[in-house]
Amino acid sequence: MKNTLLSLLIAIILATPSYAEMPFGRNRAFEYTMYSHIPYIEGIPDKVLPDTERRPPLVSNIHEYIESPHSSPFDDVPPFLEKRVEWFIRYFQTSGRAHFTRWLERSYRYIPFIKKILREEGLPEDLAYLALIESGFNPHARSPKNAVGIWQFLPSTGRRYGLRIDWWVDERKDPEKATRAAARYLRALYERFGSWYLAMAGYNAGEGRIARAIRKHRTLRFDKIISKRSIIKRETRNYIPKYIAATLIAKDPERYGFQRPTTISPIAYEKVKIKGSLPLSTIAQAVGVSVKEIKRLNPHLRRWFTPPDYTIYVPRGRAQRFKEKLAGVKPERIHLHRIRRGETIWQIARRYRIPVKPLLAVNNIKNPRRIRDGTVIMVPIRVAPRGGRTYIIKKGDTLWDISRRFGIEVEDILRWNRLPSADMIRPGQKLYIGGIEDVHNG
Repeated sequence: MKNTLLSLLIAIILATPSYAEMPFGRNRAFEYTMYSHIPYIEGIPDKVLPDTERRPPLVSNIHEYIESPHSSPFDDVPPFLEKRVEWFIRYFQTSGRAHFTRWLERSYRYIPFIKKILREEGLPEDLAYLALIESGFNPHARSPKNAVGIWQFLPSTGRRYGLRIDWWVDERKDPEKATRAAARYLRALYERFGSWYLAMAGYNAGEGRIARAIRKHRTLRFDKIISKRSIIKRETRNYIPKYIAATLIAKDPERYGFQRPTTISPIAYEKVKIKGSLPLSTIAQAVGVSVKEIKRLNPHLRRWFTPPDYTIYVPRGRAQRFKEKLAGVKPERIHLHRIRRGETIWQIARRYRIPVKPLLAVNNIKNPRRIRDGTVIMVPIRVAPRGGRTYIIKKGDTLWDISRRFGIEVEDILRWNRLPSADMIRPGQKLYIGGIEDVHNG
């Protein structure tokens, strides 16, 4: 009897697949019942998903149905998300209407070119609406956790996917480069989890949290994963319903009581490479537009001066004019510093309160230890005439806007004018904007 039971136990163990072969293991095989009726998208290159035996196809319809979709009152809404989607639609129509209206207006500026990039990357176009709930298509959006831009990248994730973040630029705010980075990130998440819903949840919560939920609960079903409150936070559980609600409204705003903006044009630009570095005012003058327009097309530029040998965006149709007019444009003054005996680049950078790297880049200095006494170098800061000026605050001005306009720090303006905080300004008020000595010796 004992031998029989032992033989039976061994047979059961041998017949049981190893952990690595199970759906939640190292070589997981995804649960195809979730995807059996989802159509393939035509024209997807093989290199996107080479391992088709272990991953479901990249699809044009991102929605995944656990049950039959025919009972849903909305198109493409999984029944298990129905109530939450309805709740967010009502929220956007009522309490959140003002915010959503602004988001919708901005979306018409960015959606066409974002969808174009997603098509080029081989991803579903509807992923463009993920930026709607991430940032409301505001390039300057910043979260409490320091996620920035329309795709809300953290610094570490942004750099991992090729975005430059330094003293000169923050490419998380560059709509084109950030969209391509987001597309690569979403594709990597999809290839890891095999589900667009899990990929989007990973984009919101972090791929590590979703992976832990999959390992702990031994399932790849999205409806099961989001029900596990011990690991998945409420924000992530609501993320997909919020996204679906926003997408439904954005694709058919009149149906939900919103109007399509008629005065907003899609973003359109050309690329020009700047040799060396140029002030934005010089570029604007050569292109024939305002500095505000150059900043609007290049929200990722952090200074009034471009990085050395950097490609920027100008309005469509103005690139040739820029090349023709640049030679005749009077450049804006920048500060020139003559190196004194015994002075080092590090001392100069400290005096002007800028990092060493931009100073080296602007002056094309390869070896900072070989600079000579008497050499005149450029310092990428503005020079205020006669030691300073007075600026009258206009309606809508902020100290951040004023600081960028004059190339100085908000803290310096507060100190010069004895202001307790950046909120203590009003239209018509006079501000003292110090000169070069004030900036560096104040």
